[in-house]
Amino acid sequence: MAKLPEKPSHTLDELNISRLGLISAQRQVSSDFKSWETTYLLDDQPVKVVCKSSEVVPHGVDTEVYLGILKSFVSAGSPGDGKVIVTPRELLMASGMPGNSRAYQVLRQSLSRLFAATYTVDRAWRDHRDQRWMTVHFRHLNTLAYTKNAEHHLDSASLIEITLPTEVVKSINDGYLNPLNDQVLKELKQPSATALYRTLEAMRRDPVTLEVREHQLEINVVAWGAMLHFSDTDPKLIRRSLESPHKELLNTGYLKNAEYRGRGQKQVICYAFPQEEPEVLTPESQNLLQALMARGLTAGSARGFLKTHPAQLADALEVFDRLKASGYPMRSPGGLLASIIEQPERYPNHAPDEKPVSEKSNSKAKVVQATLDLPEFSLEEKIRAIRMLLKSDLNLVEMDVLTDLMKAGKLDPQNLQDQLAQAVMNKNRMGFVGQLKADLLRLTGK
Repeated sequence: MAKLPEKPSHTLDELNISRLGLISAQRQVSSDFKSWETTYLLDDQPVKVVCKSSEVVPHGVDTEVYLGILKSFVSAGSPGDGKVIVTPRELLMASGMPGNSRAYQVLRQSLSRLFAATYTVDRAWRDHRDQRWMTVHFRHLNTLAYTKNAEHHLDSASLIEITLPTEVVKSINDGYLNPLNDQVLKELKQPSATALYRTLEAMRRDPVTLEVREHQLEINVVAWGAMLHFSDTDPKLIRRSLESPHKELLNTGYLKNAEYRGRGQKQVICYAFPQEEPEVLTPESQNLLQALMARGLTAGSARGFLKTHPAQLADALEVFDRLKASGYPMRSPGGLLASIIEQPERYPNHAPDEKPVSEKSNSKAKVVQATLDLPEFSLEEKIRAIRMLLKSDLNLVEMDVLTDLMKAGKLDPQNLQDQLAQAVMNKNRMGFVGQLKADLLRLTGK
């Protein structure tokens, strides 16, 4: 069978944050750049944004780290509590960064900057569901916790727990998104180019309808520097800062042209983008969208999968329904469905000589049947699944200990998942968790 051409996949970005450029596009900033304030008109809306921090403001690589956090959040099924638990390696991979020791240090510093900065957005935060502009006070990360090694550094054995703010969780679940082409992201080498791409893509999008409407943008250079939160507003310095990211975006083909007109404070920059055909959902795609959302995916995640995995969706829905009918416990239905879509080869969708489970079968038989239907995951994948299932039951230190014990082979993640499934069916989740905590103490000798 001929291989179908691959469609570009997308990283789902929250539109408010990218549209307002809340992370400075500068690659480096001075040690005293700890706040900024901007006031301007954006799409005929008055915008005032204030950023204050005990550290330098978020900038540079923080854009890539934040996109990695959002990707991890969406991959986990966009949980309503906004909580994500990842290892540094998983977050670095999601951010498109190498997993070396230097990257661990960069990641720790970036997370600290993202947590330290607080924002006030005055009448410029879009509530997509209720169709209104709001004033909000928030930070990129509501909570941040991580385990460290003896030298107090992040390492491969660490766990990171992040809680996204309510405003961002709501936007993503409401589908207020700024999809970014993964191929473009992979080709960009500098954080400043990634930040500029992200903001330009948001600027092209109608903030109310979300449609891409602009194939040309003309912006005053000084105003553009302020929107990108450059520390210096001299037009010459702004042009110099934009020179390298412009070159990268032109080389990827994302930009058709970028040229300056005029002089001094009245100078403008003109961006031209390749023309694209507008995307219209077919009736079949609309039905798939509704089916995905009915099984636990958020609107944002469902739209994303329509773009990135259209060929897998029908089979994925069938596999999901089969697992649900078999009695498999689904603490996060959306997370399971996302996993089936992203890794279809691990979920065979055929069972010609499989006998259906009788409704009279006991719950244990149902658990066994569901387990037999599941693929053989790697140890890392099983550990990640357990973390997701138990993130509301264990604190970060307990989760870290549990992870170490599973990696050492002292606890089996598959057995734990089966035991949890049985406990849930017997309405004894608290009993299972209590016994697990006792086992953690016993096995660690503490």
